[in-house]
Parts: sequence; structure tokens; C-alpha cells
Amino acid sequence: MTPPDVLLVDDRPENLLALSAVLEGPDVQLHTAAGGAEALRALRAHDFAVVLLDVQMPDLDGFEVARLMRGRRRTRATPIIFVTGIEQPRDSVFAGYEAGAVDFLVKPLDPVIVRSKVQVFLELHRHRQLLQQQAGELVERVRQVEEAHRALAEKTSALEASEAAIRTLNAELEGRVAARTRELALANEQLEAFVFSASHNLRSPLRTIEGFVSLLLDTCGEQLRPDDRDLLERVAASAAHMAELLSALLRLARLHHAEASREVVDVAAVARRVVAGLRARSPDRSVKVELPRAAVAQADPALVLVLLEVLLDNAWKYTSQTPDARIALSVEPGTPPVFVLADNGVGFDPALTEDVFRPFTRLHSPRDFDGAGLGLATARQAVRAHGGRIEADSQPGRGARFRFTLQPSGREGSP
Repeated sequence: MTPPDVLLVDDRPENLLALSAVLEGPDVQLHTAAGGAEALRALRAHDFAVVLLDVQMPDLDGFEVARLMRGRRRTRATPIIFVTGIEQPRDSVFAGYEAGAVDFLVKPLDPVIVRSKVQVFLELHRHRQLLQQQAGELVERVRQVEEAHRALAEKTSALEASEAAIRTLNAELEGRVAARTRELALANEQLEAFVFSASHNLRSPLRTIEGFVSLLLDTCGEQLRPDDRDLLERVAASAAHMAELLSALLRLARLHHAEASREVVDVAAVARRVVAGLRARSPDRSVKVELPRAAVAQADPALVLVLLEVLLDNAWKYTSQTPDARIALSVEPGTPPVFVLADNGVGFDPALTEDVFRPFTRLHSPRDFDGAGLGLATARQAVRAHGGRIEADSQPGRGARFRFTLQPSGREGSP
């Protein structure tokens, strides 16, 4: 496996040299860029595990480079660690996170901290490469077996010889698939363990940040200037958002391995429980919610709850700016029945329908609507665990509609 690529961007050669000295090693391939334009050219030529990006540069500053990266599909998910001088104003930190940073380092840099932070993203990149490699090998093995099966069927003239060869080939195929399945399951377990470990290690400093900020606001709040208090509150909000993102990632990771049980579930009753919680959380809001008396399905109660929590929370959130907010759950009869959840909120561009279920996809500015960008990916996984399908349609300013089933369909194109 080739070493992962890391891009170092700084307009000062001495800074690039220092970073290279800290990170160089046999397990990483370092690339350097002396400015924003050169960095963008490098990003077009390579896929990087992480980018260490200086904030202040003469041609394109780090924030503009980060925004351009987030606007391109190839680099949208590339992790960015911003690097800035100690003299930078504190607002630069928050601007960096808004531009898409996953971390922020202040000069002078601590080599141990730099190596530790970069190592986290290198490990994630290696695990992703390993899974892709194993998946490709499995597909290639299956393709080879299928080709051998076809060649054998074409060349064998005697029935007894053909049957014996097929039995032997099937046994070999079953052994290979079983072995590959075990290897893939082990790799998934290792990746899941790594996600849980990384999440735990990240939660601890987040709780520390939230605790110290809360203590500082409680003990010194009256002595702080309004601007300082606002900055502390923004730090607390960012830490809370990061904690929410970690929780959403863990929930999505667990659902990837979930298998749906089957029992009678009243989907309408589950929806009523979720709506009651939303009303308790926002007692000042007046939202008209229409639910059927009953909507029975053979499904997993826990996964149905996760699904409706995501869909109803989204509907509740995206109707918050609608004066006459309405949310409705209905059922289209059929085999299987199709559940429909509709609202009259802000909606979204129908050209982005395929993107709404992808992790970390945000169709609206975080300044208008909060969230981690993982809700609909989680909802889709809950539906897939049932063997069902989910689809969305919307128009800007006219709300959104989600149609889903909770069991396999024999008809292509349904919902």
C-alpha cells in the first residue's frame, strides 16, 4: 500500500521546511505548495489524506483555498488543518472553522501535537484504502470465478464431467466468499473500533472545553466585555456542535451493521411520540401536524424511531421560518405500503435530490439551520436495514416530501 499524501501550504519556505522536518517519514508522502494557487494545482493532481494550510498568504488566503476545496467534489471531504501565527485575532479561529477546518494550530507549533493530529487523519486514510482494496479484490475474485464458470459451461460437453466441475467450482467459490467475508467483517470491526476510540478521545477534550467555558462564564461573566462573552459563547456552541457531530457519526456507524427485526409497529404512534417531544422542546412554536390514526408495518421499532426522529426533526427545523407551518404523515396503500412525510418548509433545489442522503451534505447555510449533515444518511441506513427504499422531492420555498418503505419491493422504481 502506497504511503498517504499530505499537502503542506505556506508562502514562507522556512515554515514549509520546518513542517516537513516534523512530519517526514517512510509512512507518509509530503507535498509542498508555496501559495494558494500552487496548492489548488496540487489538489487537482493528487488525493490527499490531510492538508495543513497557512491562513495568510499573498495570492489566495487559506480561507479562500478552503472554500474552493469545499466547492469541488474531489476535495470536498479532504480534512483541513489551518495554521496561523500567534498574532492573529481570535475571530480568525472561528472564520477557519466556518471555512471548513477540522482543526486549528497556532504558531509556534508543538511538533508532538502536530504529528499526533496528522497521524489521526493518516490512520483514517489507511483504513479507507484497506477497505477499498479488499472490496476490489473481492469483486475481482468473484469476476474471475464467474468467467471460469462460463468458460467451463461452454467447453464441457459431457454432462457428468460438467456437473462434477460445477460442484467443485461452487465449493471453491463458497470457500473464497466465506474467507473474504470473514476478512471484510474483521476489517469492519477494526474500523468500527477505531471510530469508537477516536470518538471517545475527542469527546474528552470537548467536555473539558465546555466545562471551562461554562465555569468562566459563571464566575467571571459580569466582568467580561460583551465581545469577550460573545467569543466564549461561540466557543461553547462550536464544542456542542462537535459533540453533536460525533454522536451522529457513532449512530450512523452502528446502523451500518444493524439488522432489522420484524414485529408489528404502529408508525403513526411512534410519530406522535416524536412530535410530542418536539413540541416540548419548542413550546412557543405552533405547527399543524397531521397523523393517521394508525399506520401499521412489520418493522424494527428501534429503527423506526431513529428514522422518524430524523425526518420529523428535519421537517420541524425547516418549517421554523414558515408562518403557517404544516407537517403531515400519510400512507399510500400497496405492497409494500409507502409512507409519505411532507412539510411546507423552505425546501431545496430538486437538482440536489441525490445529494441529500450523502453524509455531511448541507443544502442550507449553518447560519440559517443548524445540524451535523448526517441525519438523512442515518435515515437512509435505517430504511436499508429493512430492505426498503427512501426518496425525496422538493421545490425551494414549497417544502419537501420523503417517501419510504419498510420492506423490500418487487417493483423497480418504487418506493
